[in-house]
Amino acid sequence: MGSRPVDHMRRGPSARAGRGAGAETYRSSVLVLGAGRLRYPNIRSMSPVPGGLVIGQVTDANTGDGISGATLTGTGTGAVSTTSAATPNDAALGDGFYWAFAPVGKQTLAVAKSKYVSASKAVTFAADSTVEKNFSLKAGRLKVTPTSIDSSVAWGGSATKTLTIKNTGGADATVELAEKTGGFAPAASGAPLISKKGDYSPLSAKSRAGKAGAAAAAPAEGGDAWETVADLPDTIEDNAVAADNGKIYSAFGYDGSADIKSLYSYDAENGWTKLADAADTREAPAHGFIGGKLYAVGGWGAGGSPDAKLEIYDPGSNRWTTGAPSPTPLAGSGSAVLDGKLYSVGGCTATVCGSDSVTVYDASDNSWSTAASYPEDVAWESCGAIGALLYCSGGVTDDGELKSAYVYDPAGDSWSALPDMPKPLWGSASTAANGLLLISSGVSGNALTNAGYAYDPAAGTWSSLPNADVATFRGGGAPGFYKVGGATGTASPVSTVELLPGYDQTSGSDVSWLSLDSSEFTLAPGATVSVAVSVKASVDEITQPGEFTAQVAISTNTPYAVASVPVTMTVAPPNTWGKITGTVRGKASDGSTAPLKGATVQVDSWASSYTLITDKDGHYALWLDARNNPLTVIVAKDGYAPTVTTVKVVKKGTVTTDFTLKKA
Repeated sequence: MGSRPVDHMRRGPSARAGRGAGAETYRSSVLVLGAGRLRYPNIRSMSPVPGGLVIGQVTDANTGDGISGATLTGTGTGAVSTTSAATPNDAALGDGFYWAFAPVGKQTLAVAKSKYVSASKAVTFAADSTVEKNFSLKAGRLKVTPTSIDSSVAWGGSATKTLTIKNTGGADATVELAEKTGGFAPAASGAPLISKKGDYSPLSAKSRAGKAGAAAAAPAEGGDAWETVADLPDTIEDNAVAADNGKIYSAFGYDGSADIKSLYSYDAENGWTKLADAADTREAPAHGFIGGKLYAVGGWGAGGSPDAKLEIYDPGSNRWTTGAPSPTPLAGSGSAVLDGKLYSVGGCTATVCGSDSVTVYDASDNSWSTAASYPEDVAWESCGAIGALLYCSGGVTDDGELKSAYVYDPAGDSWSALPDMPKPLWGSASTAANGLLLISSGVSGNALTNAGYAYDPAAGTWSSLPNADVATFRGGGAPGFYKVGGATGTASPVSTVELLPGYDQTSGSDVSWLSLDSSEFTLAPGATVSVAVSVKASVDEITQPGEFTAQVAISTNTPYAVASVPVTMTVAPPNTWGKITGTVRGKASDGSTAPLKGATVQVDSWASSYTLITDKDGHYALWLDARNNPLTVIVAKDGYAPTVTTVKVVKKGTVTTDFTLKKA
């Protein structure tokens, strides 16, 4: 006889357990096979388990707040295992609530949460009952005073203040302090934005000399953020600019009539100093300091093609030597030094701009290698080393301008994309300092601009820098943030040097002018530690008076965030310095006068020259050493007759000299 299926389920008697949920016996899948034959192929059964509930709340002993995510673990057979949770939908039930069912018996219930001291309690579970066990977890907690530190010091001076850290919590707290770079707080904004349309070529400046192109972009007016530094001895573009041991170096480039092989160094005390010439002339080489020596390679050489020779300058002996030549030299490359190696990224040949080539020079064994190709062809991009990574952004090729940005990790020999720059930009002055990639001026949208940007790898974001006073491209940048030379039009180099102060820290975790007398300690509950926080304006990186900022970062094993303590050092000018300031006005045909913005104020002394640009109110100002006296001040503005006068700076004083220019 054939079989026929019977859908038959019989539910057995129920038994209450736990929170009253039935523990039931099921018999299912009964088939009648033939006459009178029954088979039970699958029988599942559950037996009632007598037990009870434990409920409670896990709270912070310091604040009384509920702690979500704490783990609760019991012992023995049927051990409890649960987690405390937030209760956003029940206003009457606080966060940190937990519950669990367990068989009749005793357990030790342990509670744990990262950065808290674990706790435990004995729990007895009885049938059909509920027991409440609350836990209050101890942790260290820090109180830091003051919340900020401000010190005013004389030029070359120092100061020390005390930072007090107290453990107000109920458990030990381990503390680690670290210096973090900050920045410079400009007193005012930058100059108005300049955008001068034109035909700006990325090829050799010498090859473009005498050809039609963009006219020089005159500054609209000066701002207050960028400071004027002594002019270069020569007008220069395509120069290699770098910093080492408190000095700024400018080498090579095009001076408006020829390529040069000159090298100069700058410091605030001595101004610009002529050093030994290199062997070859070159424009826009890859460059950087390694182990206290300046390396330069590539760049358009005397014959118009990139020069493979690697030249090495030793400041100690004031001599140049050579190293292994580059296997694939280019000009207008992005370059930076990372972990003792010089990276050259992209660049131009004699006739074409744009390459994905990445070459690496290792000074330790005088050898060249290649790294992973840049993600796209590029030239004239901005590059800088931050931490253990290489960051590059912007650039240009024969096909157009770029605003893309990438980071290179030498450990994996790989590039990764970053957020794009706010706008395309190439030929900028750039450097890495204070944990940021800093970029100022260049060409954007076929227009010369004075705009600037900073990329913060920690935040993964771009922000704007104050506009520079003078819009240039194809100049150099160095920590400070110094902007050295460059051109204001086709083959139109300038000698102008500007400084956006405060961006002088080239280590991400150490601030040269800041020190702590203690950085690691453990505080018992109620204990206090006093840390001496010292600032010193005599370090090489402090080259201008102004306001410098950093942070004392505080790491701890407590569950609470501890804000960093801002540290501000305000450095006064040297005792031998004085200030020259004034207003330039223009005189109209009717005899009336008005402030003249954008006028050029050139201050010459026996030691150095400085070029200032008046702001919207016709104002100019400059701090400099009174030992430069006497000063020759030349004031000029297109459409007006220039004027010249002699001024003497007063030590620790201010000399105000106003000018009125007549229409030419």
